[in-house]
Amino acid sequence: MSKLQETLSTVGSELSVTEAIYRRRAVREEPWAFVVVQDRAALKRLSDDARKTTHDQERNVHLPGEAKHHFRIPENFMLAACAMGLGTCVIGLAVKALNDPKWKKEFNVPAGMIAYAPIIVGIPKGEAPAVERREPEILAWKSA
Repeated sequence: MSKLQETLSTVGSELSVTEAIYRRRAVREEPWAFVVVQDRAALKRLSDDARKTTHDQERNVHLPGEAKHHFRIPENFMLAACAMGLGTCVIGLAVKALNDPKWKKEFNVPAGMIAYAPIIVGIPKGEAPAVERREPEILAWKSA
């Protein structure tokens, strides 16, 4: 087992504990599942498909209203990975491709399940440099 596989296994276990604490449900129907892809050829095909889909269709990804509640799960996953020294990145351009029936079939994802947050995980080569950001534009600030 590689260092990355070992670490991912630990991250998955830690995520399970985090979810048990913060998102308990009486009927134990947690709404999350994972697909782990380490096959570089499959990742390359998925990347090519995602880029084609992005160029062929509009760039905006419209997710169902309940999606906003599910982003706590990827956030917890990414925080746990970061605490273990791993780097992560949400690949939003892959959402449409992953919800295509062809990819669902390849990754054994049920037709009714929706991909919300494709995340890549890796071992960083070093510290990431700080990125200069512009100040946000505040469109409204209402006080009582």
